[in-house]
Amino acid sequence: MSSTLIVSPNGPLRRRIAGAVALSEEPRGRSVGDADGAAELCRLNPPSAVVLDVTIGERPARAVLELVLERTPDARVVLCATVDQLPEVRRLLVAGAADVVLVPFVPDALARKLARPVASAL
Repeated sequence: MSSTLIVSPNGPLRRRIAGAVALSEEPRGRSVGDADGAAELCRLNPPSAVVLDVTIGERPARAVLELVLERTPDARVVLCATVDQLPEVRRLLVAGAADVVLVPFVPDALARKLARPVASAL
């Protein structure tokens, strides 16, 4: 069964992402706050979609993205970022992320991006 993996530190943004995932076509969401947890969940049950908070913390978002795509190459990775993170977002889109939603976001917008097949142009 497909699911969505949320990689974001615990806090208000993670809860907002979880609410948006619940609106998506694949409402089964799992959350982790670090890269190691993401790697383990990808190994145990590969997700069909991943929402990656660019401010993940202990590891650069690129390292987390590469780790997720290494374990689940078919997963659709949607980034959550702020406007001031756009240079990093561009690099992550080139590295394999599928789309981005800017924070603050409307939950329905993230749910639509999880299902959309084409990356946004920045």
